[in-house]
Amino acid sequence: MYRPVIIAISLVALDHKHCTPLKTDAFAQGIGQASPAPEDEAMTGQPVTRPATMMQTAAAKWAEWKPIAIGVAIGLIAGPIVSGFSGFQIRTSTAEAASRAGIIEQQAIFCAERARGTMPAGAAVPEWNARNELARNWAIMPGAATADSEVIYACSGKLAG
Repeated sequence: MYRPVIIAISLVALDHKHCTPLKTDAFAQGIGQASPAPEDEAMTGQPVTRPATMMQTAAAKWAEWKPIAIGVAIGLIAGPIVSGFSGFQIRTSTAEAASRAGIIEQQAIFCAERARGTMPAGAAVPEWNARNELARNWAIMPGAATADSEVIYACSGKLAG
């Protein structure tokens, strides 16, 4: 009558020496002995199974994540190099040159329109010297004291075409 109660208790009991569940088949047979100590298993020639240590667990996780970590490291190094050589990155000097070219183009268009406004209607395109002087007079932008030489050159080119 007490035997089923003892079996039920033994199923949830722990062997405090090994921190593993007790063998239920031994209690079911009525033997009632706990599993042998690791020293006894080593003496009998049976393999001793021990839980993985923290170092072994970390080594296993590193082995799993190592290819991903290597791929990320290579990507962080090779990515900027490849994108720089393929033209996906813009250097400061390139951006400043493009910005300056856009400003000069806009100022040249403004200068050419102001200069054409002073020319008589249906007049022929003046020669290079006359275009240059006309551009020099109208290339001075509002708020500036002098005209930019690049704007003068671009303006005279716009007056010709």
